[in-house]
Amino acid sequence: MSNVSKKVLASRVYYRIGNVSTVSQEDLLLIIRTLFEEMGKSLIEGHRIELRGFGNFRTYVRKAGVYRNPRLGTLNVKKPARVKARFIPSEILEDQLNETSKY
Repeated sequence: MSNVSKKVLASRVYYRIGNVSTVSQEDLLLIIRTLFEEMGKSLIEGHRIELRGFGNFRTYVRKAGVYRNPRLGTLNVKKPARVKARFIPSEILEDQLNETSKY
C-alpha cells in the first residue's frame, strides 16, 4: 500500500477529465491545494466538514492526562489537552471499502 500525494490526485483527475476540459494539470493541482487549505482553515475555526458520499471531518478535544510509557511500562508521560482532527467515513464509502477489502 502506498501514499497518494496531492500531485498524484491532480494527475488522476486530469487524466480522467482531460478530454472534456481545458483545465491544465497545474491548475488542477492549484485547485486541490486550495481545497485542502480551505478545509484546514475550516477545521481550525471549529467547523465540521461534510462531504456527502465520502465522509465527515471534525475536531475534538483529547483530554489531558498521564499516559503509560510503553518502553518502561510506567505512568509517567504527561500529555496536555489537545485538539485533534477525526475523519468519519460515510456508509457508502465504508461499504465500498469492505467490498474491495483484501483482508
